[in-house]
Amino acid sequence: AEMPLIDERLNVVLDGQYARSTLRQTYENRSAGRLEGRYLLKAGEGARVQGFAYWNGEQKIVGEVFEKETARQVYEQVTGLGRDPGLLEQVGEGAFSFRVFPIEAKERKRIEVRVGKWLPRAGGVVEYRAPLGLAGAKVTVELRDERGFSAPTSPTHSLSVVRRKDGSTQITSIAPKAGATEFVLRYRPKRRPWQLSSFVHKDAGHDGYMAITLAPPPGIKPSQVTAKDMTIVLDHSGSMSGAPLEHAKLAAKAVVSRLGPKDRINVTLFDHGVDSLYPSPKLATQEVRAAALAYIDNVSDAGGTDIAGALRHTLAAQIDDDKPNIILFLTDGQSSSQQAIKAAQSDKGDARLFTIGVGSGVEKPLLSRLAKEKRGRFTYIDSPQAISGRMTTLYQQIENPIMVDVAIEVEGVRLQRRYPRSMPDIYQGDELRVVARVQGAGSAKVTVRGIIAGKPVSYRTTAFVKTASRPWVGRLWAESRVDDLLEEISLNGENDELKNEVINLAVAYDFVTPYTSFLAIPDSELTGNARATLDSARQRKAKILAAHKDAVALSRTAMP
Repeated sequence: AEMPLIDERLNVVLDGQYARSTLRQTYENRSAGRLEGRYLLKAGEGARVQGFAYWNGEQKIVGEVFEKETARQVYEQVTGLGRDPGLLEQVGEGAFSFRVFPIEAKERKRIEVRVGKWLPRAGGVVEYRAPLGLAGAKVTVELRDERGFSAPTSPTHSLSVVRRKDGSTQITSIAPKAGATEFVLRYRPKRRPWQLSSFVHKDAGHDGYMAITLAPPPGIKPSQVTAKDMTIVLDHSGSMSGAPLEHAKLAAKAVVSRLGPKDRINVTLFDHGVDSLYPSPKLATQEVRAAALAYIDNVSDAGGTDIAGALRHTLAAQIDDDKPNIILFLTDGQSSSQQAIKAAQSDKGDARLFTIGVGSGVEKPLLSRLAKEKRGRFTYIDSPQAISGRMTTLYQQIENPIMVDVAIEVEGVRLQRRYPRSMPDIYQGDELRVVARVQGAGSAKVTVRGIIAGKPVSYRTTAFVKTASRPWVGRLWAESRVDDLLEEISLNGENDELKNEVINLAVAYDFVTPYTSFLAIPDSELTGNARATLDSARQRKAKILAAHKDAVALSRTAMP
């Protein structure tokens, strides 16, 4: 009420499934006094903030990436003097907060945040989503994809779509549909079934980057759908209080409603202790499903979080027979990482663990690694609106993988630091995405091999590694490398080597992590200790950039 949003503009460049969004918003301080603006942006799983700025009148103050503690220290030193800094930090998976101070009475404050995010295909469809604060926000999207694509559609907005001579498509929102609180855009790339796609960036004099994708065509039916044992593990500790717990309960009930009559079901609740509806999974009769739904409905938050104890209890309760054992683990992941990983690794059974992170404070590295240890997947749910779609997709994956024993081979160039390190199974409605550094140049023959319905298959494409401008591929690699490092920290604990590499990559490639933040402050507002602290941070940053000339070259490349 005191500082409403009065103008909002969203500009998106969508190139080969990578979206770079620039969100500009203007707020007005309608109070009689000076305020600090505090803001939370939920950009979604896998999103990275790559730019932050604000305006003092017509002067644009552009943020720089620094180590988080340094940025916060400068912010606190300057705000204590009533000056004008801005600070943007990561506060959870795909969630970012920023503070701007001071905003004077009657002042209009403009903010700009730039976010990068890979958009995976699901069922052959690429979907872009962005939260909006104003129903009448102006949205423009430039869409480029040399594979070709179907006409873009939106369930939330009426669109104007114009094809340009250069092959791109200009999309403009005309008006929101009733009840729209976000902007959603969907399109379908035109590719033959199982056709590989590759994207390359290379600056002259530097190694290149490559992204490779493969997705099953929509409509493929699993070779066999069998009855299964489903155990839903629900975290109701204090850290799940409020919206995260409510989201988790809705997701759990969505799973119970999809069970077949030959499936078995159990529900386990945990905080610092563990309780289960049944000693082991029970046949999902109408009465048992009703009991499971009632058990979930009655959950309230309390206590601490012991993921390791819940895992040990649940894995020990699985029935050893021909039915697949599936565990759905709904939590924010805020627990002892090393103990949780140890519990998963020590189990010798064949249960598959699907972790589901709920809320903005999700510990993605831990939940992602737990799922990998037990041949499952990690899913992130940030809002009630996302529950139905995410749980439907997850349930389809649980039924049966489409392609297993996946391997990738590249001839003609050498891939380095490839992520993911090991190839996962490919599920219905899923997509394989691999990113890597590339040594060498010229023609690269890419082959993906695997097994579908018991038969070996292989798919091939040719990528040309030459000077090419797609800098998002380099940023996507750096973000994937950082995700891998954060998993290692979650697994083995923090050490200076891993932490420093995360900081160095984030500073060099310009994005926010749990260890780095954007600080935006006019040099003219710096005094005393704040200037000394920032000068020291800029000297360290200069050394990092000197050691990462490839990242500097990447940043100089004009973004499409």
